[in-house]
Amino acid sequence: MRRIIALLSIVIIAVTCFSQVNVTQGAFVDVTPEYSAGADKVFLVADINAAELTTTVTNPQWYLYPETEETASPVSNQAVIYPEQGTYLLRYKLPETQRDTQFVVAVIAYTPSQLESMSVSVTQPDECSKLQLHVEGSVDDYNYQKISHEGTAAGMGTITRQYTVGYNTLAFVNGQWQDSVATQELDYVDTEFFVDAPLRDTEFWLVGDQYAEQLGVDKDSIVTEEYNAIAVDFSPQMVVTRRDARNEKLSPDSMTVTTAASGPAEIEFRANPTPKALYYDWQIFYRESSNDSTLLAQRSDENHRYTFSRAENETPGRYYIYASVSNDICNSDTKVLSVVIGTSDLQVPNVFTPNGDGQNDEFRIAYQSLTEFQCVIFNRWGRKIYQWSDPTKGWDGTINGKDAAPGTYFYIIKARGTDGKKYKKAGDINLIGR
Repeated sequence: MRRIIALLSIVIIAVTCFSQVNVTQGAFVDVTPEYSAGADKVFLVADINAAELTTTVTNPQWYLYPETEETASPVSNQAVIYPEQGTYLLRYKLPETQRDTQFVVAVIAYTPSQLESMSVSVTQPDECSKLQLHVEGSVDDYNYQKISHEGTAAGMGTITRQYTVGYNTLAFVNGQWQDSVATQELDYVDTEFFVDAPLRDTEFWLVGDQYAEQLGVDKDSIVTEEYNAIAVDFSPQMVVTRRDARNEKLSPDSMTVTTAASGPAEIEFRANPTPKALYYDWQIFYRESSNDSTLLAQRSDENHRYTFSRAENETPGRYYIYASVSNDICNSDTKVLSVVIGTSDLQVPNVFTPNGDGQNDEFRIAYQSLTEFQCVIFNRWGRKIYQWSDPTKGWDGTINGKDAAPGTYFYIIKARGTDGKKYKKAGDINLIGR
């Protein structure tokens, strides 16, 4: 694979932590590496012909590498120099000790890269998850010569130019797919590199480098032709049919099920697919044990409903829904949802106060996960005065539309839970005065 890096011309100069060396004319960026042995200071300048370097040291001597031997003559002994391309050492004597000191500074002239074009590689086998981009161009690697404080070569240094590849795709935000821009930073540009497959038709663009804007120069850029996306994705959603009876424990509330719910629970499944999706696969399993599951249903609609009710005597019912979308070329990853149906329960109060204050005005049971229910109320002489079969309802303390007298009444309740558990309860209920 041929590596492509933007071409830069190079100038290197010397500096020390005690001296002050800076660019005092022309746009520049300090790009000194964190570990810069062999270059105490590195500057990137927009125009090498406009660059001016200034040092505050006394009696500076600038040497152009490799003319750094003791017998060589300095190229300048001025505090201000206009550097040419090359490598320099700055030598001077410390004022107090007169000890010889020398330092290294690199100055790099910014030049545009030579990128020509970019295209999506048709040889890359899996366009459903990753795309391979191919870059045409001829760009030399950038290297600069590092210098030891003894004035000898200390290897080559590199300042990385970062480029950004970007493209349009989709992101699921606030319940819907919305246009989004995806970007990926590249520390260097190869002739081929990979990006995540977009979820919508788009061009790809490559821009850089990261220093161009700081230097006030136009960023290099290349753009592909429009690519027709084939990748698919979806964001499955579960919406529970609302039940808001206050006496039902663990009642679903119309939002996504995340904990055990009272059964039976009717849930609408929504695929929320990206535009390229054509086919849908939903598989609903009941978990019999940690190693055994039973397929209950398989659906191919984008959206559908299913009623969950099963639980065991002591164990909540656990369901797993495996979902995926596809088209004629691509399949999405399978996503797993879960639904838990709580075991049944039935609790009976022993007093109610139908006085219209909104507190305990009806005789109602507290329950969860019931599929069958019947309650009959008797007065003290055994006469049936009220009955109902909806567990969300109750007795409001009236007989044929008239207020019943305060006192003790009796109930018989028969019910069955979604877990198969049978209930038969009988007892008394006290109606306290209004």
